[in-house]
Amino acid sequence: MNIETILSRPSIRGLEFRLGIEAYAHKIGSALGLPRVYVTWTDGMSTAATNSSGELYLAGVKDEAIVNRALVAKYAAFVVHELLHHKYTDFAIYAKEQYIRVLHNAIEDGWIENSAIDSGLLGNIGPLLGEMIDNMTREAIASVSDWNDPRQYPYILAVHCRQHASIKCPTNPTLAPIFDTAAKHCLMANNSADTLKIAEWVYDQIKKASPEQPKKGSKKAQKGSTSPDQDKGKGEGADKADQSSGDPSVQSPVGVQPVEVEPTLDAGGMMGTFSADIEVSKDERCHTGGFPRPAVNAPIPARLRYEVKRLFDDSGLSDFTRNRKAGVVNIHALPSVATGNDCVFKRRLEVEGIDSAVVICLDVSGSMFQEKKERGILPRIDPALVTCRALLGTLEAAGVKTAVVAFGTTVSVPKSFSKNAKRASVELGCVYPGGGTNDYAALRYAHQMLAMRPENRKIAFVITDGRGRPDEVRQQVKSGNALGITTIGIGIKEDISDIYGQAVEIDDIADLGNASFKQIKLAA
Repeated sequence: MNIETILSRPSIRGLEFRLGIEAYAHKIGSALGLPRVYVTWTDGMSTAATNSSGELYLAGVKDEAIVNRALVAKYAAFVVHELLHHKYTDFAIYAKEQYIRVLHNAIEDGWIENSAIDSGLLGNIGPLLGEMIDNMTREAIASVSDWNDPRQYPYILAVHCRQHASIKCPTNPTLAPIFDTAAKHCLMANNSADTLKIAEWVYDQIKKASPEQPKKGSKKAQKGSTSPDQDKGKGEGADKADQSSGDPSVQSPVGVQPVEVEPTLDAGGMMGTFSADIEVSKDERCHTGGFPRPAVNAPIPARLRYEVKRLFDDSGLSDFTRNRKAGVVNIHALPSVATGNDCVFKRRLEVEGIDSAVVICLDVSGSMFQEKKERGILPRIDPALVTCRALLGTLEAAGVKTAVVAFGTTVSVPKSFSKNAKRASVELGCVYPGGGTNDYAALRYAHQMLAMRPENRKIAFVITDGRGRPDEVRQQVKSGNALGITTIGIGIKEDISDIYGQAVEIDDIADLGNASFKQIKLAA
């Protein structure tokens, strides 16, 4: 899904939103001539960020979250902004003094955006970036109580340096000429070294404009100040946008912890960090290609086939509509012909069962392959493979669309929805150990695959023996439920009901054909 599609809707689900933003980031990166851009969604931050390696970090959004157009535009603008940093900013150049470092960031932000707009590299991005900074300033004006607090100076400077900013912050008359001069120099800057020199000059000018160095903890230093972690300095009302601070004196920036100029994105409370770019391999043979295991040719218990098939075959309806004037003769109605009844035909009524799509997540971590002959412990991967093959074959026979996600440390897709089930079944019998248990990334990707499917019933089976990231998996199961996706855990010699809710534990493959599956109620 592209950014134009999601911008055309009044709201979309968080999962679709993330996919659209990721595609947009790749498109913008390509247009800027950047190497591969890696997108990571995380709950470990509340802003957008990038680095010299091209990694783009965005505040996480839940799969089931309802995202409106305003938030889409906000993220889109920040993708552009951060990728402009990746193109223009020299990350090796920075100030040691924190206040100067934040001033430098403010000027650098203006420089990269002005440069991109003037160069026309990305077409008409001026309105997008202009809307971004203006909305930030509106929010700021609505909550900042004292614009003469030196904590707020960097943000005021960041607005001054942007040609495309149409809303200005209230500014001390003494500081306004300093910031205006800095904005003019910003237009002539050529690199990050130039913007750092401007920041150092601004810092010196602010210090010179201060009549005295306020003592630490003095009322003057604390008057009306906001907390260090307050978002971007926010203000008292839009009607005060054109008013300067009531205190004409300039406070010194020395020893002040400035408010960061980067805005806060709206995180959706996503558990953990997820990146399809980084954690999901594009190589479908990532976890296959080893030597065939005995489970490749192991017989699948008939009882198991029956139970699995029954789960998906009980929604169909085959019946007859009677008392019709055309169709197949209903022999039971023939005696009524003598009384003048001509509706003695019936017609078969076929109601298809609920169309279904299933993704099987198969654990191929190292623990699944452990074998201790002296203690009679056999590898758990073999019953897991038989289970996977049984699900694949039986579901395909029942007309269910299936895919397989294998997970160790990384995640791969050895069987897509379009791949032949029999061929995939043989290849899965040649899996080899894949390291750790990245169950969260696997389940999240499985839900992503299912959310894009047109079928009415969507189910993810997770066949595993371990606990990789249980808290994140629990949250993902809830997200899947909100999206209409049922998740079922199949624990190989492991009770995982506390993670998956709907779960079965098996010690032997035959257990799957007994009462365990009967306890599972699939969502219709």
